[in-house]
Amino acid sequence: ELLTKSFEEYEIAFKNIIGFASDGASTMMGKSNSVASRFIEQCPGINIFKCLCHSLHLCASNACKKLPRSCEDLARNIYGEFSAKRQHLFQKFQTFFEIDVHKIFRPAQTRWLSLKAVVSRIIEQWPALELYFREQMLTSRLKSIEKITQALNNPLIKFLYLFLDFIYKFTELNELFQSSSVVV
Repeated sequence: ELLTKSFEEYEIAFKNIIGFASDGASTMMGKSNSVASRFIEQCPGINIFKCLCHSLHLCASNACKKLPRSCEDLARNIYGEFSAKRQHLFQKFQTFFEIDVHKIFRPAQTRWLSLKAVVSRIIEQWPALELYFREQMLTSRLKSIEKITQALNNPLIKFLYLFLDFIYKFTELNELFQSSSVVV
């Protein structure tokens, strides 16, 4: 009713409506008594689409749910080991590998899709992180350092980080689709 009133208020005729896109909630896209089903009644021939952005997000979220916990643990453990003193020491390794001197980001307590910057930064810094933590193993016998070193030297973990970085292309694609200007 509110949608119909809005169309009337703005003088939009139902005959001019050619498409409707929304998330996949049953109230929006259900077979009966939904916004989509009512559009179909009012606008024969209308094109109904589930929101592409929402669909892409669901695909990426489900893919990330299959990742082992060790991926997230690595991000949190790496950040946890960097005090101001250690960050300064790490800069030497970044310089050695001719990698931009950047800080390691702190992972938030949210889903993987919100960790784009964390994943990209770890991949960017991977060679420096590997060498830094190998060196730390020689001077420190902390179990946390050993776990990080093992994870950084595990090709499967690196592959999963590269996969995550690829999955984040969905995020970029969503941003593109949500642009307020024309993008060709």
